[in-house]
Amino acid sequence: MKKFRSLLLCAAAAATLSAQGEDKVEKITSIDIYISPFYSAKDGKPEYVHVYEPIDDLLMKNDVASLKKAIKIIEDAPDMVAPTTLMTVAARAYDLGLKDDAVFWFYAGKNRFLTFARVIDIKDEMFRETESANAAFLQLVGNVVNPYAFCDIDKQQIIVEKAVDWVKDHPYKAIFSDKFPSMASDRKATLKEVIEKLKADQQKQKQYFADPKNRADYIAERKKYRTDERFCD
Repeated sequence: MKKFRSLLLCAAAAATLSAQGEDKVEKITSIDIYISPFYSAKDGKPEYVHVYEPIDDLLMKNDVASLKKAIKIIEDAPDMVAPTTLMTVAARAYDLGLKDDAVFWFYAGKNRFLTFARVIDIKDEMFRETESANAAFLQLVGNVVNPYAFCDIDKQQIIVEKAVDWVKDHPYKAIFSDKFPSMASDRKATLKEVIEKLKADQQKQKQYFADPKNRADYIAERKKYRTDERFCD
């Protein structure tokens, strides 16, 4: 459990280390990142979005109504929506103040990528850009969304469970494409195993935080790095 605890603390404090020892900390209100050629945002406003043609223009409009239209398009036909698209939606949601939506779509994107990466052989040369792009989104978006998500541990648990269920209920169709190599003899069975592992990991996290001492230690660690001051409303 020690390794699990360390990973949790790293995720929650990753973007806060520079705040230690400062009298005043900067509130993180936007996800300003650059991931070429997919997405760039500065001061909470998109500079370009090239992740999914049906919604790129909607995400560029930088308003809640357009974001919700983009989300509706995804929800109506989720089968081939890439993890990078879901994490871009998460970044846009955070910038527009829909931070709980950002948590959901970040974890949905993360888990969709994990299911893909554990069924498909992403070490194949054809996935070089895919792997690096997803790694960038996971780190850069996660460095903001994760610290916010744990502002309310109980809410985080609920949202993450919903995200795992969403990935289970909407399997990524690319996983079953014959164009993509896989080490799995039965892709459906392997996908089921991956989903079960995601659910088991989430249960371990719930059990960890059910221990009052673990929860208190975690909250103290966030206080040490002034995480709540930077990320919580």
